[in-house]
Amino acid sequence: MELDDSEITQLLEVLDSEYPGYRLSAVQRLAKLAVKDTDVVRALEAVAAGDSNAQVREAALRALGRAKSRGHVYRTRTEKWLDCALAFVGWWLINTSLFWVVAVAILGTLREFGVAFAMPTLFILNVVALIVLGKKHKWAVLGILSAYAVNFVIMTIMGVFIAGACGMPAPILLMPSS
Repeated sequence: MELDDSEITQLLEVLDSEYPGYRLSAVQRLAKLAVKDTDVVRALEAVAAGDSNAQVREAALRALGRAKSRGHVYRTRTEKWLDCALAFVGWWLINTSLFWVVAVAILGTLREFGVAFAMPTLFILNVVALIVLGKKHKWAVLGILSAYAVNFVIMTIMGVFIAGACGMPAPILLMPSS
């Protein structure tokens, strides 16, 4: 569910209503959507600190807790896809850079060991990144997983064509030449 700015504005206005039932409904709606907009958070903090009705104060406290625990809340579809696209491109750039740093610069003298060390290291770093991002930015995780899938397809196609062109199994191509 996505809210537009006019609906958020209306809900914020209802928080100032003289009727506790209306205020409670507005707080519950904001809690359900876990809106993390700074104006909304400030308004909920004010309600939690000073509303005359105990139920409204408790609901505001729950809403604040829910908004903080859910991670990033996307307000538009464009924001979701932008997060996904940035993660996709970022994954390519960061992993390409890290691969060359680990495999070539640091372990350049032992090339076969460098590649053998770089791949598991990058895999572990990527799993950690997915776990960390998964808690807050679910669409970024989708972008990274999409990049993994694209990379897998590209590498599979390259392996088949290289092995076929050379008439040998692909793993032999990775062995260092004397």
